Amino acid sequence: MTVLGQLAAGIAREINNPINFIYGSMIHLNDYIKDLLTIIRLYSEQYPEPVPRIDEEIERIDLEFVSKDLPQIINSLKIGADRIRQTIICLRNFAIPDSVNKTYVNIHEGIDDILLLLAYRLDNKISIVKEYNNLPLLLCYPGQLNQVFASIINNAIDAVNTLNSSEKIIIIKTDVVEYREGRFIKISIANNGPSIPTEIQRQIFDPLSTTKSFKKFTGLGLSICYKIVVEIHRGHLILQSPVQAQLQSQMQLKTADGAEFVVELAIV
Repeated sequence: MTVLGQLAAGIAREINNPINFIYGSMIHLNDYIKDLLTIIRLYSEQYPEPVPRIDEEIERIDLEFVSKDLPQIINSLKIGADRIRQTIICLRNFAIPDSVNKTYVNIHEGIDDILLLLAYRLDNKISIVKEYNNLPLLLCYPGQLNQVFASIINNAIDAVNTLNSSEKIIIIKTDVVEYREGRFIKISIANNGPSIPTEIQRQIFDPLSTTKSFKKFTGLGLSICYKIVVEIHRGHLILQSPVQAQLQSQMQLKTADGAEFVVELAIV
């Protein structure tokens, strides 16, 4: 995992430089195109009757259409370059190995980065509902927690994709809770897929545990998540299936289905 993370971070860094150059150049290109189109418009106003050769070229290239379509193309290219740039930034942040010391991070930014990286899996009519509350910065190993959130969200996507007719919903809620042992940041990731049988829940955090088809044999990766949250960060990782009653109504569940993973991390 460390080698893959370093490889991904290196690739992201190499792609980041040229894409930033392209994105920056698009701004100047857009300005230049506007200036040229302004000059063409002024010429047409001052010389409304062009010579035959120019008139033929205007008709051949359909100047009126080009003048309208070209700025739209430039804008689309700029949007696409920005999307690539944001994805590369997310990949770089996700893949950079953690240092020896913990770092203060914004949990919401990490989750949003993961959702952007998993956007290609969310096109299958999956609704992501984010209910973020104000959170303090968290002292943690961000790369490791990113692995936890990525694994849980990825498994939630697999779960809702087993649904045939009903709407596919994943709800991500954050809040601050207080216990005798102190204050914790609580992150709940719930889905309205099938419930997880009780016998599987008892061993779901064990290595190689899976609720998926043996043909895929990918496991849930939750034993690693448990180690990161509970053993390394001294937090809590809890499974609730079926989901709580309030989530059942919010997810339009007619039966006791769904699963919710709750991550609680101590605020230092």
